[in-house]
Amino acid sequence: DQDLDILSPRPTGHRSIENRGPLGWDGDNHNVLLTLTNASILDYDLDLAAHLLVPNPGNPDGNPATPTGNVSAYSITSGWNYDNYVSNQASAVFEPWTSPRAVHFGDMDGDGSIEQLVLVGEGSQNGVFISAYHKVGYDIDQDGLVDVEGEGYAGNGSNGLSMLMIEDTTG
Repeated sequence: DQDLDILSPRPTGHRSIENRGPLGWDGDNHNVLLTLTNASILDYDLDLAAHLLVPNPGNPDGNPATPTGNVSAYSITSGWNYDNYVSNQASAVFEPWTSPRAVHFGDMDGDGSIEQLVLVGEGSQNGVFISAYHKVGYDIDQDGLVDVEGEGYAGNGSNGLSMLMIEDTTG
């Protein structure tokens, strides 16, 4: 709903506090423990649902040629008697480059896609990974169901980020 809500860790889980506008604030306690260090909340895949993106730097050894770590995405759901519950299972895991430490986001090029800016690297090679998450699906037989789909970080091949590929494994 694009207004300010609050998500906070507790010793036994997390607390979510929803801004209900003129109706005030509504809070819920949940029993899922969260790591919120350098995390971001955004709709990275444009499915109209918020996700918590949490960077995990892994075990850096100072050598960027041995990638480690990932960014885990957790779905955030609300229902009849609860608001802003963060799942305890990652809905997706991304590996933008080695040892991601923070996730920021914004539409960097004005195309309407939200790019993720991930602080990455180890040793003397540190940088920023920038890419949008892409998702494509096709209904080949026009029955209303997606027959072929692909998703993930994708680019045009420059800067080491390849195009999104869909492979027919059925022959």
